[in-house]
Amino acid sequence: MRNFLVLLVLGSVFSQAAPLPLDPAVRHGVLANGLTYYIRQNSKPADRLELRLAVNAGSCLEEDDQQGLAHFLEHAAFNGTQHFEKQEMVDFLEALGVGFGPDLNAYTSFDETVYQLKLPTTDPTVVEKGFLILSDWAHRITASDEALESERGVVIEEWRGRRGAEQRIRDLQYPVLFAGSRYAERLPIGTIEVLETFEFDRLRTFYQDWYRPDLTGIVVVGDADPDEMEALVRKHFESIPKSMSPKPLPSFSHPAHSDTNVGLFSDPELTKSEIAVVWKHPHSPLKTREDYRKNLLNRLVVDMLQVRLAERSQSADAPFLEAGGYRGNYTRGGDVFLLYTSVKDESGAHVRGLQALLEEAERAKRFGFTPAEVQRVIAKTLRQTERMYNERETTESKRFVKEYVRHYLEGTAAPGIGVELELQREMLAGITAEELNPLIGTWMPAENRVILGEGPQKQGKDFLPSDDEVLEVLEGATELVLEPYEEELNDEPLIAEPPEAGTIVKKETIPELGLHLWTLSNGCRVLLKPTEFKKDQVLMSAWSAGGHSLASDADYIPAATAAGAINSGGVGAFSAIDLRKKLSDTLTVCAPVISELQEGLKGSTTPEDLQTLFELVRLYFTKPRADSDAFSAFSQRQAEQLRNRDQDPRALFAALVDETMANHHPRAVRWTPHTVERFDENASLAFYRDRFADAGDFNFLFVGAFTLEQMEPLVSRWIASLPSTGRTEAWRDVGVRYPEQELKRVIRMGVEPVGQVQMVWTQPEFEWNYENRHAVFSMLAVLRIKLREVVREKLGGSYHVSVWPELKHYPTSQARVRVAFGCAPENVEELIAAVKSEVQGLQTNLVEASYLTKVTETQLRGRETDLKRNEFWTHVLSYYDWHAEDPRVILDFESYVAGIDAESVRETAKQCFDVPDRAVFVLLPGKK
Repeated sequence: MRNFLVLLVLGSVFSQAAPLPLDPAVRHGVLANGLTYYIRQNSKPADRLELRLAVNAGSCLEEDDQQGLAHFLEHAAFNGTQHFEKQEMVDFLEALGVGFGPDLNAYTSFDETVYQLKLPTTDPTVVEKGFLILSDWAHRITASDEALESERGVVIEEWRGRRGAEQRIRDLQYPVLFAGSRYAERLPIGTIEVLETFEFDRLRTFYQDWYRPDLTGIVVVGDADPDEMEALVRKHFESIPKSMSPKPLPSFSHPAHSDTNVGLFSDPELTKSEIAVVWKHPHSPLKTREDYRKNLLNRLVVDMLQVRLAERSQSADAPFLEAGGYRGNYTRGGDVFLLYTSVKDESGAHVRGLQALLEEAERAKRFGFTPAEVQRVIAKTLRQTERMYNERETTESKRFVKEYVRHYLEGTAAPGIGVELELQREMLAGITAEELNPLIGTWMPAENRVILGEGPQKQGKDFLPSDDEVLEVLEGATELVLEPYEEELNDEPLIAEPPEAGTIVKKETIPELGLHLWTLSNGCRVLLKPTEFKKDQVLMSAWSAGGHSLASDADYIPAATAAGAINSGGVGAFSAIDLRKKLSDTLTVCAPVISELQEGLKGSTTPEDLQTLFELVRLYFTKPRADSDAFSAFSQRQAEQLRNRDQDPRALFAALVDETMANHHPRAVRWTPHTVERFDENASLAFYRDRFADAGDFNFLFVGAFTLEQMEPLVSRWIASLPSTGRTEAWRDVGVRYPEQELKRVIRMGVEPVGQVQMVWTQPEFEWNYENRHAVFSMLAVLRIKLREVVREKLGGSYHVSVWPELKHYPTSQARVRVAFGCAPENVEELIAAVKSEVQGLQTNLVEASYLTKVTETQLRGRETDLKRNEFWTHVLSYYDWHAEDPRVILDFESYVAGIDAESVRETAKQCFDVPDRAVFVLLPGKK
């Protein structure tokens, strides 16, 4: 039975201008002090609760001497409140398995500050403390002088970490784009001058002015009783006093202007050339049925324009590398229609790219879209919404949370997926090309226009056009001589004649995992795990040993680009563009992948479209398609991506680290534009065909919403019939090895006062098994916490310290540990010493029990939710099969977690870090 609300919304009870009602599954209210709350019960994931504190205050509200303090206040919230002293909050939550970052975090933007907290619900006292934390954030942040001073270094390092060419360009472009607006001068990160010198009372003033109940929303979604949650909201938030003399909340807009603003800027460290034209429009909220229809129409037009731009980018002489468009909200101050493109780094490229963008927009404006285009985009849009509806019972809480936060902060309608599906079915059924075609013309008025461009600067010169040149192109768009868009639609079936079916010759099961293994008549193995985690999702992975390791050195580049060549070329009778159109309403994707040691396929679909996925699998095996124009465009994109990559100090630094750690092996050196000269379409196609000529050694894995009865005829028909030659092969060791020595490299380049450090330890003889891998991950989780406490919190030396392992089984077994961080150049040596000290501490001392609790609880909480995700099973089942391990080890996870103790952490640290082969790489500002 349809929800009664759906009938009301679609009936005559509500006018076009009436606000769409909030989803009745949400409990919504406003306390006497003005605080708003949203509560929804949702069991995906089970035993978890998502909490949000949304404050309708961001950086636009800052005074001149407060720039950056809205964001700084967000940091202060984690470093001292009335009920949680500095670090006590993080320590408490981490001990519950709540990860700092993924589960406990916050963000600050121009207009808002939002805090997030994800909790287990199995212990009511924990849930209660979660609400206490939110209420402390709302009105009891202590912001002591000591805490603020200690956090100053962390925030400055976050500011430093964002510095680079793109940020410098943004600093120049925002005043052009948002001229005369608050948005031009209130970037949330603030200014370094204020961050270094502000008086602490100015932060406290911001807190008192803007963190108040009438500007605060609480969102509670998860596996908990709504009555209990509402009681907790009232208990912890009703007592917050209402502001007696609240400052008026100003609104900010993008001021209108009759002239076209132009901002074209270059930078010596930029790695790409881009140009965009922006038409600014008043903010258009999405609140009513009329708003919803208008937004829907806009989406259809933009999607159709995107397809045309993508199609044009595939031509051999494409005027741009990539292009796209957007119509909608940009900030709360206004909406935009935006056309953007990346172009070659050469003289005249920006002008050609801009003209091509305007040609396509003008073509759509004059001649509109074809009925076929409209039919495709309507089918695609409706199918995407149907999928969300089909998965409504397994929708994760975080999706609802985002929806309700937007409803509170911006008033964006949140009627529920059932209402949205009915709205779209009704509205899309009546939409025609005649209604859509005039829209784009209304988006491109002669006023409120901005042209933004950027490009690399080399030896003091750049390829940017003049302001007059781009203005001339813009003004001349209406005079262009254009023809209507035409397309030759390929209405052929993917496969006209189905192949003769093979057979399933053997069936096995691993009942503990719900996993089925079939051996086929052509030698293929198929692993199947039916699930109910998502009602409309099936994931596929296929793999075989070999990869581009089997290519000769001379053919390595064509082999390494073979999958990309086929992806750009298409399959069978369909070009990549035609294939995208053919599949537009199926929600099916499939693509080949070739790595060093494997070749295979990745794909996904729905139960309804399963046969389409199987047909694509056959086509990628038997009919890969060459397309010279598409390959040329693919090569040009690769060349442009590589042309200026080394101008970015951080990108070059990372590449040089990897090259050095691979001992400068010819297959591990960074690619350059000269590498593209070795691209060879015919050689790539030949290598691809060879890799997929024999399906007999392939393994296929399917995970998701299917039944074995449904899969058996499909597997027999489409996989068991794939060609098999019976050849026996494996990957080849091409000889990439790490440097067997201790080394330190210092690289000087870049103009920003930023240092980067990577520290690498390589354990050459790593015994490959699950126990050892888990021990390494656990030990590094301890180290990650300790480095955060010391390097970030105690020393204020870095915003974030990354710690990760690289564990390899093939071609040789080894364990590598990397630690990386950014910091002020003058602090590099001090922080390297701090890292080494913590590493040595793990090797010599028994770690405190509190760290073990944090690590093991985080692992257990993560596994609880992982076990109910198709993506997890797709990854681990293929992983264990590739490494010839019994997948039932998944079921022993808790016993491995229980085996982690202080002694095992110390022994693992000794094995990983007490090695002769270690390296330290440092990037400092200076010249190349």
